[in-house]
Amino acid sequence: MDFSIENKDGLTIVRFHVGNVSLFESRSLQSSIEKSTEDERVLALDLSSVEHMDSSALILFLKLSENLNLRGGFLILFGIRDSIKSLMTLTYLDHIVEIVATEADAIEIGTQTKNPREFVTSLNQALIFRGESRYHVIPYSEITHLESDGRATTVHTLKENYRTNKLLKDMETRIVSSIFLRIHKSYVVNMNYVNGMQYSVGGMYSIFLRDQANTSLPVGRMYVQRIKALLGLGTD
Repeated sequence: MDFSIENKDGLTIVRFHVGNVSLFESRSLQSSIEKSTEDERVLALDLSSVEHMDSSALILFLKLSENLNLRGGFLILFGIRDSIKSLMTLTYLDHIVEIVATEADAIEIGTQTKNPREFVTSLNQALIFRGESRYHVIPYSEITHLESDGRATTVHTLKENYRTNKLLKDMETRIVSSIFLRIHKSYVVNMNYVNGMQYSVGGMYSIFLRDQANTSLPVGRMYVQRIKALLGLGTD
C-alpha cells in the first residue's frame, strides 16, 4: 500500500510511502485515505518520503482538508522537503492547512481541542483556481479585485497578480462570499477594499481601492445605485 496509518499519542498519522505524488497517484490516495479515516476529525500526513509532487496533487490535500473541516477538524502536514514546501507557499496551501516541521510539532497541535487555523476553517474562505502553470488557493481577504482580460481573468491581490484562462463570469460563480460584488462587465471587487466613489462629468462613476496604487475602476451604470447604497452614499 502507498500509505500506512497509525495512532501516535492520540493523533492519527498517515505516512506516505511513495516518492512521487502526481495527479494519478493523488486520486487513488484520496479515495483510500478517506475510506480509512472517515471517522477522524484531525489528520496528520507524514510526507518525509515524498521527493516530488506536482501542483495537481495539491488537490489531494485540499479535498482532505475540506472533508475534515466539515467534521469540525483540520489537516496537518509535516516532514515536507523544501522544494515541495515552496510549491505549497506559492499556491497558498499554507493558508488552508497547518504545516509544521516535525512529527512532535504535529502531535502538539493535533491534540489541541482548538483548530489553530480556525480563521480559515473552510475552503469556502478561499478562491481556488488553476493558473498558467499551477493551482492557486488565495484567501478572499487578500484579493482586491478580479479583472476580465478578454477570455481570461486576472486575480489581483495586495502582493501579486494571478492569471487564469477562466472567464470572469466563471470565476465569479466560484466565489461564495458576499463581500465580492460585480461593478462592471470587466470587474468584480472585494468591497472591503473600496475606499471611495467619484462622479465624473457625463454621468460616469469610479471607485477607488485601498491598495498601494490607489487603483481606480469604472462602475457600470447598472451597478451605480447598488454600490452607492452599500457605501452609504444615498441613491440620488
